Amino acid sequence: YQRRVHGKDEQMSRPEFLLSAVLEGHTADARCLALMESGSFASGSRDTTIRVWAETGDESLFTCTRMLAGHSHYVASVVSLPGYRMCSGSIDKTLVVWDIESGQKIEQLEGHTDAVCSLALSAAGDIITGSYDRTARVYHGSECRLVLRGHEHNVWCVLGLENGDFVTGSADRTIRIWREGDCISTLRQHQDAVRGLALHPGIGFVSCSNDGSIKVWTSEGELLASMDNAHDSRFIYSIKVLPSGELVSVGEDFCLRVWADFQCVQTVRHPSTIWDVLALPNGDVVTACADGAVRVFSRNPAKAAPEAVRTTFANNSVPAPSAAANGLDISKLPGLDRLTRPGEYDGQTIAVRNDQNQPCAYSWTGGKWEFVDLIADQAPPGGFQAKGMINGVAYDHVVKVELDSGERSIGFNNGQNPWEVAQKFIWQEELPQMYLETVARHIETVVGQQGMVASTPVNYDPYTGGGAYNPSARSASSAAPQPAPRPQQTVSGGGYDPYTGTLGQSTRNAPPSSSSSSSASSSSVSASSSSKPLARIRMDQAFNAKLLTKITEFNATADIQGSGYALTDGDVRMLEDCINVLLQESRWHTDRLHDVHWRIFVNKLWHWPLLYLFPVLDLSRMLLAYPQGARYFCSQDNVGALISMFVGFTCSADGLPPARAQANALLALACLSNILYHMEAAASPFAEQMLDSLSELTACSTAGVRLNLATLLINMANVLVKANDASGKEQAVVSLCELLRSETEHATIHRCVSALSTLLKCDGSLIQTCVALGLDELLTPVTNPAFPVPECRVLAACIRSLLASHQ
Repeated sequence: YQRRVHGKDEQMSRPEFLLSAVLEGHTADARCLALMESGSFASGSRDTTIRVWAETGDESLFTCTRMLAGHSHYVASVVSLPGYRMCSGSIDKTLVVWDIESGQKIEQLEGHTDAVCSLALSAAGDIITGSYDRTARVYHGSECRLVLRGHEHNVWCVLGLENGDFVTGSADRTIRIWREGDCISTLRQHQDAVRGLALHPGIGFVSCSNDGSIKVWTSEGELLASMDNAHDSRFIYSIKVLPSGELVSVGEDFCLRVWADFQCVQTVRHPSTIWDVLALPNGDVVTACADGAVRVFSRNPAKAAPEAVRTTFANNSVPAPSAAANGLDISKLPGLDRLTRPGEYDGQTIAVRNDQNQPCAYSWTGGKWEFVDLIADQAPPGGFQAKGMINGVAYDHVVKVELDSGERSIGFNNGQNPWEVAQKFIWQEELPQMYLETVARHIETVVGQQGMVASTPVNYDPYTGGGAYNPSARSASSAAPQPAPRPQQTVSGGGYDPYTGTLGQSTRNAPPSSSSSSSASSSSVSASSSSKPLARIRMDQAFNAKLLTKITEFNATADIQGSGYALTDGDVRMLEDCINVLLQESRWHTDRLHDVHWRIFVNKLWHWPLLYLFPVLDLSRMLLAYPQGARYFCSQDNVGALISMFVGFTCSADGLPPARAQANALLALACLSNILYHMEAAASPFAEQMLDSLSELTACSTAGVRLNLATLLINMANVLVKANDASGKEQAVVSLCELLRSETEHATIHRCVSALSTLLKCDGSLIQTCVALGLDELLTPVTNPAFPVPECRVLAACIRSLLASHQ
């Protein structure tokens, strides 16, 4: 084999590859590459788009000539077709043929029932596909003419040989050679999943694997050569053959490696994992990387990137992850056999020890374990880093708790409610329910406010939304109950539900923060940690299950279809993908939405007529509860315009049926609350504008609108205190007193009192304003023992004492 490819003297004369160009545009991992007929190439990305790149005519300069958007999940594979067409496979389970010139879909090929992760062309020009459904397929035009069955796991790579045969590589560690629909050979020399295949003209093909090896085969399946430990025992994701006969490989060690005569003759370290590599006809090499960049390398010195670009690239490139990751005792991690047991919930992440004794992260997604990455000491861009582990499960925080039986650990992820986590821990450890507050407060102290949603008040059962949990209600033999889904937001807070056309249930006489059995004897509760005002509140209650149906229904109306803002089928699929991400809060730190999702709102949905806006606002509320969404929409440059838009939606009611106007106001207020929750500094210059525009809502007849206004004022109080905005704080106090003046809903009163407490404890100069507004009189009924929210009674009593001391 060595003599058939090249000689050493020829290799020694070749210069090294230098960085030629860095192509930016993808907003997430660049996952796959494909050579085009014209000599240009394409890249597919986790951002769900495909980009076509071509040289501009100047050395080392490329431009994106076309972007194709339409998949609802990341693009896993691309291949060029004759006639300036392309085929792409995606984790969304679709296989799409595109017209590159127009950027439009031509057709969708049917057959696969799971993600399409690999594509290639046969010698006859047919499309070969590989899928998570454990099959490979061969398409002639739009017709699937062959289904290749036999692999026991995902088919991760496919290839067409010069003699017309097909080759498939799988996570079952085997390579199969197919002649038409028959498997004529099964190759079992790899010790782990086979990740890449490439044609080696005149010889056969090459393969690479998670076992860290590269192997060269004849077309009949005879093993000619093997290079073990090719990437320092790390996974190798892709391999290609250069026109010179040399091999280039890439993997999770962040390295592009060049191979000649079974020797690595050059290593080019990258800033992140490299998912794919492409050999161009002119001998240049392209890499697709987890940091979103596509990079071109050339041996032609005239095509080298400017020195400053190459220096930045070299400085940003980092060593591979260490096997001694995160201080984990790797010997105590379960082996790969742990992956035979299903996950407990979608998005669960666990750590296991692979065959190379390395700690790996896997995530339970769509009913299967998906490899995430090696666990690194310091996760590079695109890498995975576990901040804490319990029994092999990764958490953002590990909170230690001392019990009589010894120390216990509680896993906590950013964005969780500490009371829910504490309740689950109490059930797990069979502790008395009286410890709930102690455990929850301890979690709050250890994690800090940045890591959690607003705390749930004392005596609140987070799973039922009712009063204090009653241990006697559980059977002694029953297992610990599982958390129920978060209660959905009542769209109009005691008024009309625009999704169903029915009346919602009022919160009056059913306070969410305490048991209705609170008696007069509890009126003597002293001011303590349990009487502190409610923290900032994120409006992240699960949205209505009919939301997408309602958006689709409205989209079909003549008003929308004729407006220029109608959604395409691709837009609807992207909204469905967006909803799936938002519903899985446990994965918000790993899952990402991208420009293609955001643009649907900016370019279309937010321009819909007010009559059809409420489901759009409901989805917008969740997008703004999602940290990445808040950061994207609320940059310093556009947060003012965004706030003005939602304020407009809140106050615009002319010509609308009252129920629609109320729904728009309620949901727009929730959007504004989430902007204040996530983007305090950016939103603070617009606080007074919001207070001015929303002041009339204090007299709104809809209970849900008033409740959401009080929620906004809690978040606003925190913003104003941090900005030390004296005028804004006084304005907020006026709005809160006006809201309290005729309020009867206990939850709304609690939030108003909490906001007032936040403002007054930080600014004594507001007390005279409160006295002038008659706040003491407004709070008198709240301090009555009959008021059923003890925490609110305590806060109100403290405020009244403060006012009395200044009279």
